Amino acid sequence: MKHTYIIPSILITLDVLSAIAYGFSKDWRQVIYWLAAATLSACVTYRWFSVNATKADAVTAQVARSCRDIGRTASRGCHRRLAEHPVPRAEGGAC
Repeated sequence: MKHTYIIPSILITLDVLSAIAYGFSKDWRQVIYWLAAATLSACVTYRWFSVNATKADAVTAQVARSCRDIGRTASRGCHRRLAEHPVPRAEGGAC
């Protein structure tokens, strides 16, 4: 086991133990909640149900590169517009 999986594995184990504890008290909503939390944590940690993790990573990297490139070209015009008409970030006017 990789050392990066230790803490998530402990969390998953605690989620399952919580589901068992609530199962003894017959609180089925909590059982479902904790089993769903354990399942979600396991899927994210161990990348289960991923068709092709390497391909997904490549697509994510490509999208990030294109967004970064678009941001570079758009930000030049955006900074000029902001200098002419400054809008606070809280109002959603920043690019």
